[in-house]
Amino acid sequence: MAVFSGGPWECRMDRELPAMRRFRLASLVLVAQLVAAGRADPAPRRVRAADLEHGSVERRLEALAAILEIPPERRDPAMWDALRRESVRMLPYRRGQKRVSEADQETYSTYTMGLLKALGESRDPATIPYLLEFASSGTLANNGLARFGSLAISALLPAARAPQDGSDGRSGAIGALAVMLEGMPGMVAPLTDADRKDISALAEELLGPRFWAGNGVAIAHLALGTGRPDLRAQLEELADSRDAWIRRSGSGRSVCDSTTAGDHQVSAHASAKPSSSR
Repeated sequence: MAVFSGGPWECRMDRELPAMRRFRLASLVLVAQLVAAGRADPAPRRVRAADLEHGSVERRLEALAAILEIPPERRDPAMWDALRRESVRMLPYRRGQKRVSEADQETYSTYTMGLLKALGESRDPATIPYLLEFASSGTLANNGLARFGSLAISALLPAARAPQDGSDGRSGAIGALAVMLEGMPGMVAPLTDADRKDISALAEELLGPRFWAGNGVAIAHLALGTGRPDLRAQLEELADSRDAWIRRSGSGRSVCDSTTAGDHQVSAHASAKPSSSR
């Protein structure tokens, strides 16, 4: 049985402009092309950390592409510092607090995704707060956080319990914890048994008193990752019963009123065999 193949989970409410979806997709494709092309070169281009912080965004993007060609272990401290500072500079654009012209949006998005890719390759725990600021941005930031494993738990658990502010940062933190449970190659510090118990307790909270339908996909991903049959049973109830959603959320709004776009995607996780939290 696919837990979320029907019922309320099939409600969709797209809160992103179509143009932004195109920019996001283009960003990932362009960064991947830059990195692939760079690594095919026999000798990486020379680049200084300062090149990342001066000039137009196009020039900075060229510098970033050159940095991405350098294996993470060979990037000097000045480069890592510049990457962190640039992520702080780009954060207001990502959050919509600063605007750029429509013509520049794709370039800015590409640049931000590239910064997150580079930061996600760091093994320095000092990078964790910077990635956490972009937790709402999706896979690149969340996978980067998940790679730190146990070292990121103390930052992610409070973020996952934080009041919902509409930024999706809470959902991103929950998603990063779910990825940790699945396991990542090259994790800086593997999860301890105590970490897994803390994450399991969080999943139980999120399906109980801290439940918010807008985080439904991330909560489902996390709960399934614990491998707990009792949490899976609760998810099945939510999949089949609109009343169960309303009881959980404490409001009379329907699921279609409160869930975010893409909830149907969780069926892929639920259809897989139950995972073990070991």
